[in-house]
Amino acid sequence: MIINQRIRSSIESLIKPMKPLGSWYLRVSPRMITCREFNDFVIDYTENLLSDKQVLLFERHMKVCPMCRNFMKTYIATIKAGEAFFPYNDTQVPSEVPEDLLNAIRDVSDN
Repeated sequence: MIINQRIRSSIESLIKPMKPLGSWYLRVSPRMITCREFNDFVIDYTENLLSDKQVLLFERHMKVCPMCRNFMKTYIATIKAGEAFFPYNDTQVPSEVPEDLLNAIRDVSDN
């Protein structure tokens, strides 16, 4: 998965901490999403699949929640590392890879 530049810039600006507001903000803010909902939205956010309202809620949560902000920093670092090691995400498996190895990988992936 390659994150487009607009999303990457947005994420990098959002992962800067905000003034501490305390956990009360997460409880009293109108329609603040939970950390679990934040986690559910991460992939859709990075792939630009959320509605404008969902993006607003996601980014608001990231601004005020240090745990989710740290999670997002780690998530982005992981994606960057993956892009560095595997720059060709659409490359087919070479024909010389043994079929039994491919089957073993598929079996593990299915479980």
